[in-house]
Amino acid sequence: KELQESRSGVKIQDSFKILEKEIIGRSQAMKELLSLVDRVSDKEISAFIMGEAATGKEMIARRIHCRSNRRDRAFVTIDCSTMNEAQLDREMFGTEGQMGMLEVANFGTLFINSVEKMTSGVQNKLIQFINNKMGIKAESTGFFKSDVRIISASTKDLMDLVHEGKFREE
Repeated sequence: KELQESRSGVKIQDSFKILEKEIIGRSQAMKELLSLVDRVSDKEISAFIMGEAATGKEMIARRIHCRSNRRDRAFVTIDCSTMNEAQLDREMFGTEGQMGMLEVANFGTLFINSVEKMTSGVQNKLIQFINNKMGIKAESTGFFKSDVRIISASTKDLMDLVHEGKFREE
């Protein structure tokens, strides 16, 4: 069902359809992780998840969303590794005739996977959006407002990329 609802690295799910998936693990490290995730869930803050490929980063993001006060709103996933800069700009910010994922996720959660692949141009626009709660449409000067929680994930340590000049510190 999720594959049918996805398009080119973007999954849109309204929260009435998204369910928290059980996270299996009984180790002390897993208990500590889930405790931290649950503490983050009820706060109105953005989150960053770092881990190896296929370790459940999206499941952690789902848990944060499903246990937050945004649980009745959209949970939208976008994967930066599947699009070039222009495609990612259009998908995230929309165009004059189409809502972007930041608008679709209004009052919900946007999960940005493979954030390390985001180009500096899109990073700049996203930073402006985060600071102002207002974004600029792709290929236009039109504005939109949105209140969205952003959870991002990467297999890379972003601070290493910042030091290498490959990712914005903000």
